[in-house]
Amino acid sequence: MTTIWGIGTAIWYIRHHEPLTEVNLDLSNGAAFYLDPVADTLKNQGLVATEDYLKKRFRRIVYVVDVNNSKELLGRKIPKDFLEFVNQKSQTTLQNNAIQTLSVDGHHYLLFVADIPSPWRNRPLIPVVPLVGATLASLLFAFILARHLSRPIEILKQTISQVGAGHFNITLHPQLVDRNDSLGELACDIKNMSLRLGKLIDSQTKLLHTISHELRSPLTRLQMATGLLRQKHPTNDDEMSRIERECKRIDLLIGELLTLSKLDDGINHLNEEIIDLNSLIQEITDNALFEAKSLNKSVSLNVINELIQVKGDASLLYYAVENVVRNALRHAKTNIVITVIKTLNDKAHISVVDDGEGVDDSEITQITQPFFRASNSQRVLNNKGFGLGLAITYKTLKAHHGEIQFANLSDKKGFKVDFYLPILS
Repeated sequence: MTTIWGIGTAIWYIRHHEPLTEVNLDLSNGAAFYLDPVADTLKNQGLVATEDYLKKRFRRIVYVVDVNNSKELLGRKIPKDFLEFVNQKSQTTLQNNAIQTLSVDGHHYLLFVADIPSPWRNRPLIPVVPLVGATLASLLFAFILARHLSRPIEILKQTISQVGAGHFNITLHPQLVDRNDSLGELACDIKNMSLRLGKLIDSQTKLLHTISHELRSPLTRLQMATGLLRQKHPTNDDEMSRIERECKRIDLLIGELLTLSKLDDGINHLNEEIIDLNSLIQEITDNALFEAKSLNKSVSLNVINELIQVKGDASLLYYAVENVVRNALRHAKTNIVITVIKTLNDKAHISVVDDGEGVDDSEITQITQPFFRASNSQRVLNNKGFGLGLAITYKTLKAHHGEIQFANLSDKKGFKVDFYLPILS
Protein backbone atom coordinates (compact mmCIF):
# COMPACT_ATOMS: atom_id res chain seq x y z
CA MET A 1 0.00 0.00 0.00
CA THR A 2 2.83 2.41 0.84
CA THR A 3 4.44 1.62 -2.51
CA ILE A 4 1.20 2.38 -4.39
CA TRP A 5 0.79 5.74 -2.65
CA GLY A 6 4.45 6.58 -3.15
CA ILE A 7 4.48 5.76 -6.87
CA GLY A 8 1.11 7.42 -7.45
CA THR A 9 2.18 10.62 -5.71
CA ALA A 10 5.47 10.67 -7.60
CA ILE A 11 3.71 10.29 -10.96
CA TRP A 12 1.22 12.99 -9.99
CA TYR A 13 4.02 15.36 -8.90
CA ILE A 14 5.99 14.86 -12.11
CA ARG A 15 2.86 15.23 -14.22
CA HIS A 16 1.84 18.50 -12.58
CA HIS A 17 5.30 20.01 -12.58
CA GLU A 18 6.10 19.46 -16.23
CA PRO A 19 7.15 22.65 -18.02
CA LEU A 20 4.64 24.11 -20.48
CA THR A 21 5.21 23.18 -24.09
CA GLU A 22 3.53 23.92 -27.41
CA VAL A 23 1.22 20.97 -27.02
CA ASN A 24 -0.23 22.50 -23.85
CA LEU A 25 -1.44 25.65 -25.59
CA ASP A 26 -5.18 25.52 -26.25
CA LEU A 27 -6.06 27.19 -29.56
CA SER A 28 -9.55 25.72 -29.77
CA ASN A 29 -12.78 27.71 -29.91
CA GLY A 30 -13.49 26.86 -26.30
CA ALA A 31 -10.47 28.81 -25.07
CA ALA A 32 -12.30 32.14 -25.51
CA PHE A 33 -15.01 30.86 -23.16
CA TYR A 34 -12.46 31.04 -20.32
CA LEU A 35 -10.52 34.09 -21.53
CA ASP A 36 -13.44 36.50 -22.01
CA PRO A 37 -14.56 36.63 -18.36
CA VAL A 38 -10.92 36.92 -17.23
CA ALA A 39 -10.30 39.80 -19.64
CA ASP A 40 -13.47 41.58 -18.48
CA THR A 41 -12.47 41.15 -14.85
CA LEU A 42 -8.97 42.47 -15.53
CA LYS A 43 -10.28 45.47 -17.48
CA ASN A 44 -13.08 46.44 -15.09
CA GLN A 45 -12.02 45.22 -11.62
CA GLY A 46 -8.22 45.18 -11.66
CA LEU A 47 -5.45 42.75 -10.86
CA VAL A 48 -6.58 41.66 -7.37
CA ALA A 49 -10.05 40.63 -8.54
CA THR A 50 -8.53 38.86 -11.55
CA GLU A 51 -6.15 36.90 -9.30
CA ASP A 52 -9.03 35.76 -7.09
CA TYR A 53 -11.01 34.76 -10.14
CA LEU A 54 -8.14 32.69 -11.55
CA LYS A 55 -7.72 30.79 -8.27
CA LYS A 56 -11.30 29.58 -8.51
CA ARG A 57 -10.98 27.94 -11.90
CA PHE A 58 -11.01 24.12 -11.94
CA ARG A 59 -10.75 22.37 -15.27
CA ARG A 60 -8.44 24.61 -17.34
CA ILE A 61 -5.71 27.03 -16.39
CA VAL A 62 -5.88 30.59 -17.66
CA TYR A 63 -2.53 32.37 -17.71
CA VAL A 64 -2.23 36.18 -17.50
CA VAL A 65 1.32 37.33 -18.31
CA ASP A 66 2.65 40.88 -17.97
CA VAL A 67 4.53 41.32 -21.25
CA ASN A 68 6.68 44.12 -19.79
CA ASN A 69 8.42 41.88 -17.22
CA SER A 70 7.32 38.38 -18.39
CA LYS A 71 5.76 37.63 -15.00
CA GLU A 72 2.60 35.62 -14.65
CA LEU A 73 -0.16 37.02 -12.43
CA LEU A 74 -0.22 34.02 -10.04
CA GLY A 75 3.56 33.69 -10.07
CA ARG A 76 3.61 30.50 -12.09
CA LYS A 77 6.81 29.82 -13.99
CA ILE A 78 6.55 29.87 -17.79
CA PRO A 79 9.43 28.70 -19.97
CA LYS A 80 10.90 31.49 -22.10
CA ASP A 81 10.62 29.54 -25.35
CA PHE A 82 6.95 28.76 -24.64
CA LEU A 83 6.21 32.44 -23.96
CA GLU A 84 7.91 33.41 -27.24
CA PHE A 85 5.78 30.82 -29.04
CA VAL A 86 2.60 32.33 -27.56
CA ASN A 87 3.72 35.84 -28.59
CA GLN A 88 4.26 34.67 -32.13
CA LYS A 89 0.81 33.06 -32.18
CA SER A 90 -0.78 36.24 -30.80
CA GLN A 91 0.60 38.25 -33.71
CA THR A 92 -1.15 35.97 -36.20
CA THR A 93 -4.80 36.35 -36.97
CA LEU A 94 -6.82 34.16 -34.57
CA GLN A 95 -10.49 34.71 -35.25
CA ASN A 96 -11.55 32.51 -32.28
CA ASN A 97 -9.77 34.75 -29.71
CA ALA A 98 -7.86 31.75 -28.29
CA ILE A 99 -5.04 34.20 -27.36
CA GLN A 100 -5.91 37.73 -26.23
CA THR A 101 -3.87 40.86 -25.47
CA LEU A 102 -4.99 43.63 -23.17
CA SER A 103 -3.53 46.92 -21.94
CA VAL A 104 -4.41 48.08 -18.42
CA ASP A 105 -2.74 51.00 -16.60
CA GLY A 106 0.18 51.14 -18.99
CA HIS A 107 0.82 47.38 -18.76
CA HIS A 108 0.36 44.99 -21.65
CA TYR A 109 -1.04 41.57 -20.72
CA LEU A 110 -1.07 38.35 -22.68
CA LEU A 111 -3.94 35.96 -21.91
CA PHE A 112 -4.01 32.32 -23.02
CA VAL A 113 -5.25 28.88 -21.93
CA ALA A 114 -3.06 25.85 -21.20
CA ASP A 115 -4.82 22.52 -21.69
CA ILE A 116 -3.81 20.82 -18.39
CA PRO A 117 -5.75 20.29 -15.09
CA SER A 118 -6.35 23.51 -13.25
CA PRO A 119 -4.78 24.32 -9.85
CA TRP A 120 -6.67 24.77 -6.62
CA ARG A 121 -5.49 28.00 -5.13
CA ASN A 122 -2.40 27.71 -7.25
CA ARG A 123 -1.66 24.22 -5.88
CA PRO A 124 -2.33 21.07 -7.90
CA LEU A 125 -4.77 18.70 -6.24
CA ILE A 126 -3.48 15.28 -5.17
CA PRO A 127 -5.27 12.53 -7.14
CA VAL A 128 -7.04 11.06 -4.12
CA VAL A 129 -9.66 9.08 -6.05
CA PRO A 130 -7.18 7.08 -8.18
CA LEU A 131 -4.98 6.40 -5.17
CA VAL A 132 -7.92 5.32 -3.02
CA GLY A 133 -9.12 3.06 -5.83
CA ALA A 134 -5.68 1.53 -6.19
CA THR A 135 -5.49 1.07 -2.41
CA LEU A 136 -8.87 -0.71 -2.28
CA ALA A 137 -7.83 -2.92 -5.19
CA SER A 138 -4.57 -3.81 -3.46
CA LEU A 139 -6.41 -4.57 -0.20
CA LEU A 140 -8.82 -6.85 -2.04
CA PHE A 141 -5.94 -8.63 -3.75
CA ALA A 142 -4.10 -8.92 -0.42
CA PHE A 143 -7.20 -10.39 1.23
CA ILE A 144 -7.66 -12.96 -1.54
CA LEU A 145 -3.96 -13.87 -1.37
CA ALA A 146 -4.02 -14.13 2.42
CA ARG A 147 -7.12 -16.28 2.28
CA HIS A 148 -5.53 -18.45 -0.37
CA LEU A 149 -2.59 -19.08 1.95
CA SER A 150 -4.23 -19.02 5.40
CA ARG A 151 -7.06 -21.48 4.68
CA PRO A 152 -4.72 -24.39 3.78
CA ILE A 153 -2.58 -23.52 6.81
CA GLU A 154 -5.65 -23.75 9.07
CA ILE A 155 -6.55 -27.13 7.56
CA LEU A 156 -2.95 -28.27 7.97
CA LYS A 157 -3.01 -27.17 11.61
CA GLN A 158 -6.15 -29.24 12.23
CA THR A 159 -4.48 -32.23 10.56
CA ILE A 160 -1.40 -31.89 12.78
CA SER A 161 -3.69 -31.66 15.82
CA GLN A 162 -5.15 -35.04 14.86
CA VAL A 163 -1.65 -36.50 14.77
CA GLY A 164 -0.95 -34.98 18.18
CA ALA A 165 -4.12 -36.62 19.52
CA GLY A 166 -2.87 -40.04 18.40
CA HIS A 167 -4.75 -40.39 15.10
CA PHE A 168 -1.92 -41.27 12.75
CA ASN A 169 -3.98 -42.60 9.84
CA ILE A 170 -4.98 -39.13 8.64
CA THR A 171 -6.72 -38.15 5.40
CA LEU A 172 -5.61 -34.94 3.73
CA HIS A 173 -8.20 -32.35 2.77
CA PRO A 174 -8.70 -31.92 -1.01
CA GLN A 175 -7.48 -28.33 -0.76
CA LEU A 176 -4.12 -29.69 0.38
CA VAL A 177 -3.94 -32.62 -2.02
CA ASP A 178 -4.65 -30.52 -5.11
CA ARG A 179 -1.97 -27.93 -4.37
CA ASN A 180 1.28 -28.07 -6.32
CA ASP A 181 3.17 -25.60 -4.13
CA SER A 182 5.24 -25.93 -0.96
CA LEU A 183 2.15 -26.23 1.25
CA GLY A 184 0.96 -29.22 -0.74
CA GLU A 185 4.37 -30.87 -0.47
CA LEU A 186 4.46 -30.14 3.27
CA ALA A 187 1.02 -31.73 3.72
CA CYS A 188 2.14 -34.89 1.91
CA ASP A 189 5.31 -35.05 4.01
CA ILE A 190 3.27 -34.70 7.22
CA LYS A 191 0.94 -37.48 6.10
CA ASN A 192 3.87 -39.81 5.30
CA MET A 193 5.51 -38.94 8.60
CA SER A 194 2.32 -39.64 10.58
CA LEU A 195 1.86 -42.99 8.84
CA ARG A 196 5.44 -44.04 9.60
CA LEU A 197 5.09 -42.79 13.17
CA GLY A 198 1.85 -44.72 13.60
CA LYS A 199 3.44 -47.91 12.27
CA LEU A 200 6.41 -47.46 14.61
CA ILE A 201 4.21 -46.98 17.68
CA ASP A 202 1.98 -49.89 16.69
CA SER A 203 5.00 -52.15 16.26
CA GLN A 204 6.36 -51.15 19.67
CA THR A 205 2.98 -51.69 21.31
CA LYS A 206 2.55 -55.08 19.68
CA LEU A 207 6.10 -56.03 20.64
CA LEU A 208 5.45 -55.08 24.28
CA HIS A 209 2.15 -56.95 24.25
CA THR A 210 3.68 -60.05 22.66
CA ILE A 211 6.68 -60.14 25.01
CA SER A 212 4.42 -59.75 28.05
CA HIS A 213 2.23 -62.62 26.88
CA GLU A 214 5.19 -64.83 26.06
CA LEU A 215 6.69 -64.25 29.52
CA ARG A 216 3.52 -65.46 31.20
CA SER A 217 3.96 -69.07 30.10
CA PRO A 218 7.52 -69.68 31.43
CA LEU A 219 6.62 -67.72 34.56
CA THR A 220 3.66 -69.99 35.22
CA ARG A 221 5.87 -73.05 34.73
CA LEU A 222 8.46 -71.57 37.07
CA GLN A 223 5.83 -71.08 39.78
CA MET A 224 4.62 -74.65 39.36
CA ALA A 225 8.18 -75.94 39.53
CA THR A 226 8.78 -73.92 42.69
CA GLY A 227 5.69 -75.46 44.33
CA LEU A 228 6.84 -78.99 43.43
CA LEU A 229 10.33 -78.24 44.67
CA ARG A 230 8.96 -76.97 47.99
CA GLN A 231 7.12 -80.31 48.45
CA LYS A 232 10.25 -82.33 47.72
CA HIS A 233 12.62 -80.23 49.79
CA PRO A 234 10.66 -78.55 52.62
CA THR A 235 13.91 -77.63 54.39
CA ASN A 236 14.71 -74.96 51.79
CA ASP A 237 11.64 -72.90 52.74
CA ASP A 238 13.43 -69.51 52.81
CA GLU A 239 14.86 -69.95 49.34
CA MET A 240 11.52 -71.14 47.99
CA SER A 241 9.72 -68.18 49.55
CA ARG A 242 12.16 -65.76 47.94
CA ILE A 243 11.69 -67.37 44.52
CA GLU A 244 7.90 -67.16 44.91
CA ARG A 245 8.07 -63.46 45.89
CA GLU A 246 10.18 -62.64 42.85
CA CYS A 247 7.83 -64.62 40.61
CA LYS A 248 4.90 -62.60 41.96
CA ARG A 249 6.79 -59.35 41.27
CA ILE A 250 7.48 -60.45 37.71
CA ASP A 251 3.83 -61.48 37.32
CA LEU A 252 2.73 -58.07 38.64
CA LEU A 253 5.11 -56.30 36.23
CA ILE A 254 3.79 -58.31 33.29
CA GLY A 255 0.22 -57.48 34.28
CA GLU A 256 0.99 -53.76 34.40
CA LEU A 257 2.77 -53.93 31.05
CA LEU A 258 -0.24 -55.65 29.50
CA THR A 259 -2.54 -52.99 31.00
CA LEU A 260 -0.32 -50.24 29.62
CA SER A 261 -0.34 -51.91 26.21
CA LYS A 262 -4.11 -52.19 26.34
CA LEU A 263 -4.45 -48.48 27.08
CA ASP A 264 -2.18 -47.62 24.17
CA ASP A 265 -4.73 -49.29 21.89
CA GLY A 266 -7.31 -46.64 22.87
CA ILE A 267 -10.79 -46.45 24.32
CA ASN A 268 -12.33 -48.59 21.55
CA HIS A 269 -10.71 -51.69 23.07
CA LEU A 270 -11.98 -51.05 26.61
CA ASN A 271 -14.88 -52.85 28.27
CA GLU A 272 -17.28 -49.93 28.67
CA GLU A 273 -20.14 -49.99 31.14
CA ILE A 274 -22.12 -47.59 33.31
CA ILE A 275 -20.30 -47.16 36.63
CA ASP A 276 -21.67 -45.89 39.95
CA LEU A 277 -18.73 -43.72 40.90
CA ASN A 278 -19.81 -43.33 44.54
CA SER A 279 -19.86 -47.11 45.07
CA LEU A 280 -16.52 -47.51 43.31
CA ILE A 281 -14.81 -44.91 45.51
CA GLN A 282 -16.49 -46.34 48.63
CA GLU A 283 -15.08 -49.80 47.87
CA ILE A 284 -11.60 -48.38 47.32
CA THR A 285 -11.87 -46.43 50.59
CA ASP A 286 -12.95 -49.52 52.55
CA ASN A 287 -9.96 -51.48 51.28
CA ALA A 288 -7.66 -48.56 52.08
CA LEU A 289 -9.08 -48.34 55.62
CA PHE A 290 -8.26 -52.00 56.21
CA GLU A 291 -4.66 -51.44 55.09
CA ALA A 292 -4.34 -48.10 56.92
CA LYS A 293 -5.05 -49.70 60.31
CA SER A 294 -1.89 -51.75 60.10
CA LEU A 295 0.05 -48.58 59.31
CA ASN A 296 -1.55 -46.51 62.12
CA LYS A 297 -2.97 -44.10 59.56
CA SER A 298 -6.49 -42.86 58.89
CA VAL A 299 -8.53 -42.56 55.69
CA SER A 300 -11.61 -40.32 55.49
CA LEU A 301 -14.14 -40.06 52.67
CA ASN A 302 -16.28 -37.06 51.79
CA VAL A 303 -18.88 -37.95 49.16
CA ILE A 304 -22.14 -36.34 48.09
CA ASN A 305 -25.37 -38.30 48.33
CA GLU A 306 -26.28 -37.55 44.73
CA LEU A 307 -25.73 -40.40 42.29
CA ILE A 308 -22.73 -39.84 40.01
CA GLN A 309 -22.46 -42.13 37.01
CA VAL A 310 -19.67 -42.36 34.47
CA LYS A 311 -19.11 -44.57 31.45
CA GLY A 312 -15.94 -46.60 31.07
CA ASP A 313 -13.93 -49.64 32.09
CA ALA A 314 -14.65 -50.27 35.77
CA SER A 315 -11.52 -52.36 36.39
CA LEU A 316 -9.23 -49.74 34.88
CA LEU A 317 -10.86 -46.84 36.76
CA TYR A 318 -10.70 -48.86 39.96
CA TYR A 319 -7.00 -49.50 39.41
CA ALA A 320 -6.34 -45.82 38.55
CA VAL A 321 -7.92 -44.43 41.72
CA GLU A 322 -6.72 -47.24 43.97
CA ASN A 323 -3.15 -46.80 42.76
CA VAL A 324 -3.20 -43.12 43.78
CA VAL A 325 -4.81 -43.96 47.15
CA ARG A 326 -2.16 -46.64 47.82
CA ASN A 327 0.58 -44.17 46.95
CA ALA A 328 -1.00 -41.70 49.37
CA LEU A 329 -1.06 -44.36 52.11
CA ARG A 330 2.56 -45.15 51.44
CA HIS A 331 3.75 -41.54 51.69
CA ALA A 332 1.26 -40.01 54.18
CA LYS A 333 2.32 -39.35 57.74
CA THR A 334 -1.03 -39.88 59.44
CA ASN A 335 -4.04 -38.99 57.29
CA ILE A 336 -5.53 -39.33 53.78
CA VAL A 337 -8.68 -37.49 52.67
CA ILE A 338 -10.72 -38.64 49.65
CA THR A 339 -13.41 -36.32 48.28
CA VAL A 340 -15.98 -36.86 45.52
CA ILE A 341 -18.00 -33.90 44.23
CA LYS A 342 -19.73 -32.72 41.05
CA THR A 343 -18.30 -29.62 39.42
CA LEU A 344 -20.30 -26.76 37.92
CA ASN A 345 -19.45 -27.92 34.39
CA ASP A 346 -20.94 -31.38 35.06
CA LYS A 347 -17.77 -33.32 35.73
CA ALA A 348 -16.96 -35.77 38.49
CA HIS A 349 -14.14 -34.46 40.66
CA ILE A 350 -12.21 -36.94 42.81
CA SER A 351 -9.43 -35.60 45.02
CA VAL A 352 -6.95 -37.60 47.09
CA VAL A 353 -4.96 -35.56 49.61
CA ASP A 354 -2.25 -36.86 51.94
CA ASP A 355 -0.10 -35.11 54.55
CA GLY A 356 3.20 -36.48 53.32
CA GLU A 357 6.27 -34.62 52.10
CA GLY A 358 5.01 -34.32 48.52
CA VAL A 359 7.00 -34.53 45.31
CA ASP A 360 9.82 -32.29 44.11
CA ASP A 361 8.38 -29.59 41.88
CA SER A 362 10.85 -30.47 39.14
CA GLU A 363 9.54 -34.06 39.06
CA ILE A 364 5.76 -33.44 38.97
CA THR A 365 5.69 -33.31 35.17
CA GLN A 366 7.61 -36.61 34.94
CA ILE A 367 5.77 -38.85 37.40
CA THR A 368 3.34 -40.10 34.73
CA GLN A 369 6.15 -41.37 32.51
CA PRO A 370 6.58 -45.19 32.44
CA PHE A 371 9.28 -46.54 34.79
CA PHE A 372 9.92 -43.11 36.33
CA ARG A 373 10.24 -43.20 40.10
CA ALA A 374 10.26 -39.95 42.03
CA SER A 375 12.97 -39.32 44.59
CA ASN A 376 10.49 -39.50 47.49
CA SER A 377 9.40 -42.99 46.33
CA GLN A 378 12.97 -44.21 46.40
CA ARG A 379 13.29 -43.08 50.02
CA VAL A 380 10.24 -45.07 51.16
CA LEU A 381 11.03 -48.47 52.64
CA ASN A 382 9.44 -51.58 51.12
CA ASN A 383 8.41 -49.64 48.02
CA LYS A 384 8.41 -52.37 45.39
CA GLY A 385 6.72 -50.46 42.60
CA PHE A 386 8.01 -50.38 39.04
CA GLY A 387 7.09 -46.80 38.13
CA LEU A 388 4.17 -47.89 35.95
CA GLY A 389 1.24 -47.15 38.26
CA LEU A 390 0.85 -43.44 37.56
CA ALA A 391 1.56 -44.00 33.87
CA ILE A 392 -1.39 -46.42 33.78
CA THR A 393 -3.51 -43.98 35.81
CA TYR A 394 -2.73 -41.10 33.45
CA LYS A 395 -3.51 -43.12 30.31
CA THR A 396 -6.69 -44.49 31.92
CA LEU A 397 -8.01 -40.96 32.52
CA LYS A 398 -6.99 -39.94 29.00
CA ALA A 399 -8.76 -42.98 27.50
CA HIS A 400 -11.92 -42.00 29.44
CA HIS A 401 -11.75 -38.39 28.17
CA GLY A 402 -10.79 -37.16 31.62
CA GLU A 403 -7.75 -35.54 33.15
CA ILE A 404 -5.55 -35.83 36.20
CA GLN A 405 -3.64 -33.08 38.00
CA PHE A 406 -0.86 -33.25 40.60
CA ALA A 407 0.12 -30.50 43.04
CA ASN A 408 2.03 -30.02 46.28
CA LEU A 409 0.17 -28.37 49.13
CA SER A 410 1.51 -25.09 50.46
CA ASP A 411 4.60 -25.27 52.68
CA LYS A 412 5.17 -28.91 51.66
CA LYS A 413 2.36 -30.06 53.97
CA GLY A 414 1.11 -32.73 51.63
CA PHE A 415 0.32 -33.80 48.12
CA LYS A 416 -2.93 -33.60 46.17
CA VAL A 417 -4.16 -35.56 43.15
CA ASP A 418 -7.30 -34.43 41.28
CA PHE A 419 -9.28 -36.64 38.89
CA TYR A 420 -11.83 -35.18 36.48
CA LEU A 421 -14.23 -37.46 34.59
CA PRO A 422 -17.18 -36.59 32.33
CA ILE A 423 -20.49 -37.46 33.98
CA LEU A 424 -22.94 -39.67 32.13
CA SER A 425 -25.94 -37.48 31.25
